[in-house]
Amino acid sequence: MQNNPIKKWVIGVDVGGTEIKFGLFDNKLTEKWSIPTNRSDSGSHILPEIAGEVHRCCLRNGISPEKLRGIGIGVPGPVHDGGEVRSCVNLGWENV
Repeated sequence: MQNNPIKKWVIGVDVGGTEIKFGLFDNKLTEKWSIPTNRSDSGSHILPEIAGEVHRCCLRNGISPEKLRGIGIGVPGPVHDGGEVRSCVNLGWENV
């Protein structure tokens, strides 16, 4: 895939208890994939693994990070002001 200088890309992330699903969009879904959710160590590996997947996706598709318009992440629990998740029981998260 060529890095079109006009395109703006978006990545969607759905964090579940057993897998994390990803989608790359440029007005339409252009790629989707998933990885297992690593819930070890109270889920402390989840966010770094998401960041790594986003980085690998950009490399794989020739997308420079400044061409990402945004990354949306859905988690199985309420997100409070400031982006804090107070509890996601199935991920082992408390005050993340």
